[in-house]
Amino acid sequence: MLSLFPQLFAYSELAPLILRIAAGFIVISFAYPKLKKPGEFGNFLVGLAEFLTGALLVAGFLTQLAAALVILAMIFEIFRPSPDKNYKFMVLLMVVLIALMFIGPGFFAIDFPL
Repeated sequence: MLSLFPQLFAYSELAPLILRIAAGFIVISFAYPKLKKPGEFGNFLVGLAEFLTGALLVAGFLTQLAAALVILAMIFEIFRPSPDKNYKFMVLLMVVLIALMFIGPGFFAIDFPL
């Protein structure tokens, strides 16, 4: 395979680590406003689920399952009526999570030895 920087292939397990941590913190940031409004119980449960799956992504535990659950939550968010949605960002996050489902958690993950 032709590559401009073939030396970087030695660090190929760092890419999923970076994607996993970034996606996890983004999912946690989506969950935070929902957790601040405990009056809306359904919205609170979605926020709690997003927060827990984001924490699983950051920790690297059950990464593929957590990514699948966040993808389902993003599909739910896309079809939920709301005036201020950023569809492009949601689709980008879903693509990153699909990539994580295929390539796994990367370094420094609890899943790695499995």
